Amino acid sequence: MPTRSSLRSRRAQVSSEVARRITDAVLETLAERISGGEVYDLQAVLPIALHAPLDRGVARSRQARRLSLEEFLERIGTRLGVTSLQARRHVEAVFGALRDTLPAEEWLDVLAELPGEYASVGARPRSS
Repeated sequence: MPTRSSLRSRRAQVSSEVARRITDAVLETLAERISGGEVYDLQAVLPIALHAPLDRGVARSRQARRLSLEEFLERIGTRLGVTSLQARRHVEAVFGALRDTLPAEEWLDVLAELPGEYASVGARPRSS
């Protein structure tokens, strides 16, 4: 299962606190972007420690919002106080951790709700 430590293993220079903030920002924004039902499916397979940012995202959006990749990155950048380029790198790390650790069908369900442009930040199927 993806954890903050799996993010840290991808980016060894990131402290636990920074990894927590990055993971939370990406998951919260993802929960704003995808349907509530899909968020609940994610919660069923993610550790409880990762549920709070998903809950915040669902509460904020009430329903899936259409967000271009640029808007998605801007929201994360604003939440973290970083540039869009830094936000892109953070999303790549979190999406990579999710892709590598979620059950394959659950990851594919998430991907089905994201536009193709998100593939550039790691929202793509696992390599065989």
